[in-house]
Amino acid sequence: MPWTKSGAMSKRRNSLANHTDTHPHCARVSEARVQRELRNVEELLAAEGLAIARPAYFRPPFGEYDRGVVNAAAERGYRTVHWSATTDDYNLRRDPTAAARSVLKRVAPGGIILMHATNVSRWMLPTLLDDLAGRGYEVVSLHQMLKIAH
Repeated sequence: MPWTKSGAMSKRRNSLANHTDTHPHCARVSEARVQRELRNVEELLAAEGLAIARPAYFRPPFGEYDRGVVNAAAERGYRTVHWSATTDDYNLRRDPTAAARSVLKRVAPGGIILMHATNVSRWMLPTLLDDLAGRGYEVVSLHQMLKIAH
């Protein structure tokens, strides 16, 4: 989804998350480094006028985290989240149909699907959304889902 200064992301009820500045293996670096990575992204968003609301969620790169990573993120006000299914769309040679099938095998109520802004995701998204709707799923933002869960 393109970034806009108009607040379009927030109007569409998307959830903004922090993913770090340089994509380190967070469980292998200090808590101070994790916090610095998060702060750098916050400062970048603010400098670009994109900090409509401070991100509330943190998705550690590579899905790697430990108690120290979660604590470091929490100290900056983040809730650490992970995914239950991934499209593996960072593999730009991935067949979009195969990516969608892979996700659909692992989808479950309350699940989180990891997707990146790639052509693989763009091409598979309509099919994935149609299949999910056909199975009775409602796609909601992370924020909405976590509110429902509590």
